[in-house]
Amino acid sequence: MFTPGPWRIGNGGSVVTDHSMGPDDTNDGTRAFYGGNVICETVTPSNAALIAMAPEMYEFLNSWYQRNHNAPDHDADDGGELSPGTSVDRAERILAMAEGRAPIGPVV
Repeated sequence: MFTPGPWRIGNGGSVVTDHSMGPDDTNDGTRAFYGGNVICETVTPSNAALIAMAPEMYEFLNSWYQRNHNAPDHDADDGGELSPGTSVDRAERILAMAEGRAPIGPVV
């Protein structure tokens, strides 16, 4: 799976790092330079903020999905089955993409 959170905007503002600030095992000072292990680099500040929040958003969505995937959905059809496009169905598809179980693409 992915690097556990929390993630943060690293030094310089155009990188996202984790919070690893223990001994720098890179032997070249990379972790100290960036402010942690690099998750991604060369991103705009607004994208860096969104990316840095990804682990928390994933945990929130996964928690919501676990609580609601067996609950009746307001968007369910008369047969009690979830129709495509319901919140639960969309959450399931987003989680599958985030976990690498499905290709990245639009969620409709």
